[in-house]
Amino acid sequence: MLEDQYGGIKAGEATARQEVSVRVPREVLAMHRRPNRQVRLKSRPSGIPRAEQFEIVEAPVPTPCEGQVLVRNIYLSVDPAMRGWVSAAANYSDPVALGAVMRSLAVGRVEESRNSDFHPGEYVTGLFGWQDYAVVDAEAIERKVGGSGLPISTSLGVLGLNGLTAYFALLDIGQPKAGETVVVSTAAGAVGSCVGQIAKIKGCRTVGIAGGPDKVRICRQSSPSELEWLHAGMAVMGATRESCTWTDLKHQVGVKEAGGPVSRSRPATADGPRPV
Repeated sequence: MLEDQYGGIKAGEATARQEVSVRVPREVLAMHRRPNRQVRLKSRPSGIPRAEQFEIVEAPVPTPCEGQVLVRNIYLSVDPAMRGWVSAAANYSDPVALGAVMRSLAVGRVEESRNSDFHPGEYVTGLFGWQDYAVVDAEAIERKVGGSGLPISTSLGVLGLNGLTAYFALLDIGQPKAGETVVVSTAAGAVGSCVGQIAKIKGCRTVGIAGGPDKVRICRQSSPSELEWLHAGMAVMGATRESCTWTDLKHQVGVKEAGGPVSRSRPATADGPRPV
């Protein structure tokens, strides 16, 4: 009887183990055997960030706890804001710690979920960092993406933070009218390029300013009929005045996307441009 009893227990344990193995898909088991490549901050840059200030480390693919989601990143974002994130001084967010995964927006696929709001196969975006896989709480997921017929990468650009910044800064704050002149600094950037296109859709004359003649040439080739282009320099506002009549400038919406000579040299008259 004792042997039968123990035998029954052993058989029950074997059955339980078999049931557990059935409930875990093979691809999940294989995924957790893969390395999770991470880009970590090695040292703080004093100027332009360089490759040697980062390191690529292989770590195990993490397992989500209750309420968490495992995301396999497909697209990673590289944004100017990251320069501030790797500085020692905090700005609107804490600095990325040395040895930590580089903070970044990303879009990826839910591979494993222990949260009823998210299911494997769905695509999501959020601050997942420069790594292959990220385990995140639901609060870290900005939203689900896909279903629009557009590439999911657009959730990091025109349908993401950049596009929203351009849309609301220009339309809600700038409030341009058809026929007005909109001057956009850093017009070749992610936000500025959206601003220029939205302004044209609204019937505005749009003047884009880029960092140099080579960049202006590339912009003209990619959008030959959309914007008028100038390249940045100490006399750029003078060039803008020559390009636009003073009547135009009185009704100009100046969209500043980055600081520099352009933003410091805008006219400060009461009836001058409306800076955004």
